[in-house]
Amino acid sequence: MKSIIAIIFCAMAFQAQAKDLTKDEKNDFVTFYREWAALEKEFPEDQEVKVMFVDLDQDGITEALATSRGSQYEDGSAWTAFRMADDSWSQISGFDPTKEKPKKTATLFARAGEFFRVNNGATVEFCTLSENYDKLAKGGKGPLNKTRFYLDDKGILHQIPIPDIERYLAYRASGAEWPNNTTIKSLERLPVEVFPTPKVDNK
Repeated sequence: MKSIIAIIFCAMAFQAQAKDLTKDEKNDFVTFYREWAALEKEFPEDQEVKVMFVDLDQDGITEALATSRGSQYEDGSAWTAFRMADDSWSQISGFDPTKEKPKKTATLFARAGEFFRVNNGATVEFCTLSENYDKLAKGGKGPLNKTRFYLDDKGILHQIPIPDIERYLAYRASGAEWPNNTTIKSLERLPVEVFPTPKVDNK
């Protein structure tokens, strides 16, 4: 158990292959997202946007996971996935495991700071480790909410529950999706960038 904790809190930094977006490119995405989420209409006084810019499929192109006021709940936030295609941002499709088919929007649910990049050397995927607050549970917290997610070669985002976090981190036997069945090399928390509500010039 101590080795698992050490992996989580003393992870080696993993260098992303994608070229970082410029400040202007990030601001362009936030402008797009505010229009997409109708923030000016729905929440004119609170248009703050939180974004994780990350290369989900390691193809050198940065995707975005974004959330805002309308997607925030008491126990976390819904983060919608977007990617750049033909010089414009668009939603990434998700996968509905109950119907076993793609769905229009890919949404991941967790709080800022609960998303991680999982690195096994040549292969990378992502996971969420989300605190489960439960007033009726011992210590006020229930079992950890944990899922793995990845973008497949068709551009569809999959999210799958992790039944056993220790086995996931230490033995990582998932067949073809992760060919080297071995202990992970690092677990890196994804940084979240915050874009505040734009200032309004009342003059």
